[in-house]
Amino acid sequence: MIQNTTYWLMGAALSTVRGRVAQVANSYDMTDKQAEVLCVLLPGRPQSIRILRDQVACDASSATGILDRLEKRGLVERLRDPEDRRIRTVGITPAGLTVRSALMHEVVQAQSDQLQKLSVREVENLKKLLRKIGS
Repeated sequence: MIQNTTYWLMGAALSTVRGRVAQVANSYDMTDKQAEVLCVLLPGRPQSIRILRDQVACDASSATGILDRLEKRGLVERLRDPEDRRIRTVGITPAGLTVRSALMHEVVQAQSDQLQKLSVREVENLKKLLRKIGS
């Protein structure tokens, strides 16, 4: 019973975060998945499209549409892998980094109200537990 309750509480917390991500993404005229793609890309470290799809949990056709829209706005660029030209990668552009930074800042600001309900010790414990279940 405890594990079922824990599972649903984690789901509710995640749903709150996802809802806020969707709101912030919408304010930038993008979907939550587009925002998620921007947030998982790191500067100077293009990702293969396959790995990127796995990270944001979407299928190939959805990923194509997401990347098309982000690329059209100049936020990402498709590249060829220098080691294997058959592999396509995605890199974040300087404009994409600017939007990514703003998105992440707004999401964190929105969630900080929730985290401020916790003591410093509780936040540290939460981070420790999240790392443990995330690995």
